[in-house]
Amino acid sequence: MVVLIAVMLGFGYFGLPLLIEKETERLRADVQTLQQRLDSVEAFVKSEEELRQRTQLRPDADLQSVVKTINAVSHRIASLEGSLKKNTVTFEETLSKQKSTSEEAFKKQGESIDKSQIDCGDILSSERHPCIYRFPVLEV
Repeated sequence: MVVLIAVMLGFGYFGLPLLIEKETERLRADVQTLQQRLDSVEAFVKSEEELRQRTQLRPDADLQSVVKTINAVSHRIASLEGSLKKNTVTFEETLSKQKSTSEEAFKKQGESIDKSQIDCGDILSSERHPCIYRFPVLEV
């Protein structure tokens, strides 16, 4: 009898937590699923609030105010696109002008270098140049 009571107490002490863990495992999975759904709903609500702040719409806005807001945003986007196109064209024109100016400068610089090399070659080859000392050739 004492052995039977000890076995029952041992089962209760060691088996009951395992039984509780097994039963609560499904509940934990349900709670985790609900938490993920709640997080997604909170993210959606947060994005809606940010959108309302950007567009300055009230939660109870009527269709007319929504259409006005959409038209205003569309107009701003169109003006920004036009400005971007103008700036791109201006940038491309400036870039092409700089390219042609650089090419002309490089060409002139190359011609100047070629001319300087020819002039230096003429000067160095002449015997009249005072900076060049020519050693006499000794015959042995």
